[in-house]
Amino acid sequence: GAAWNGSMFTVPEDGTYDFGATLAVNGSPNATSVYFFKNGATQVGFSEISGTTGQNTIAARAVINLVAGDTVSVRMRHDAGSAQSGLASALYSVISI
Repeated sequence: GAAWNGSMFTVPEDGTYDFGATLAVNGSPNATSVYFFKNGATQVGFSEISGTTGQNTIAARAVINLVAGDTVSVRMRHDAGSAQSGLASALYSVISI
């Protein structure tokens, strides 16, 4: 089966993985953050852009040592307010290195 289910990557075999995420945010936030989480709880990567009104695209990478069965998910946070629908588009990549 596929290791990516649309919101989470399940590691197929032990190794080091390079994760990338490029996210576009609706609205005009002053700050946008991207987080990578291992097994739903442990933060293993982070990127933030702040201080630029209207900055609506952010890219992040994380290189992580993982074992088969681990999961990695990507979460986004922005300060454009709850009336904004949040994520406009997303591009993810995973490479076993």
